[in-house]
Amino acid sequence: MNSAYLLLGGNIGKIHHSFSTAKQLIEDHVGTIKNASSVYCSEPWGFESKNMFYNQVILVETDLSPKELLSTILMIETKMGRKRKKDKIENRIIDIDIIFYNDVII
Repeated sequence: MNSAYLLLGGNIGKIHHSFSTAKQLIEDHVGTIKNASSVYCSEPWGFESKNMFYNQVILVETDLSPKELLSTILMIETKMGRKRKKDKIENRIIDIDIIFYNDVII
């Protein structure tokens, strides 16, 4: 079993609903959520936006490899309505980043 820390983020829509939906999809497709931080609010970074960002870290136990995990969280983002534009940072309903995967450096 692998341990992965994921960062949920978003700054548009109903954030708490988005985080709840993302966590359910993570439980369904990635693995068991073992722990979660509080939700934190911060200024946008890297682009201009009037919307504050909300973030939460979750710890997940998973059988997925790092590559499978990345592919799965990208699928979850897309399923939730995230549309990526190449080379452009913008407001988003959900963003899921891999912070740590065991002690692997990739």
